[in-house]
Amino acid sequence: MSRSVSHDAEQLRVLCERLLREQPQSEPLLQRLLARSRRMGRECAFAPIEDRRCSACNMTVASAQFQKAKAGEFINCAHCVIFLYHDE
Repeated sequence: MSRSVSHDAEQLRVLCERLLREQPQSEPLLQRLLARSRRMGRECAFAPIEDRRCSACNMTVASAQFQKAKAGEFINCAHCVIFLYHDE
């Protein structure tokens, strides 16, 4: 089973805190993504990158963006806008 979009509330809280600590300018987008995910009946604004793909929509992540994520930054999927992170 894929680890795609996390529904774990604790992990979501940790990821939100980390994002806001490292990239405070991302708060408005985070709030919009959380509101959208609640309307869709799930709690997700983050997804890990798996095999250089967004695990939420399966689109390939550009090399430059992948390198940023690998360095520890959160990036946004160019297709579904969800926050992506490298989880290795």
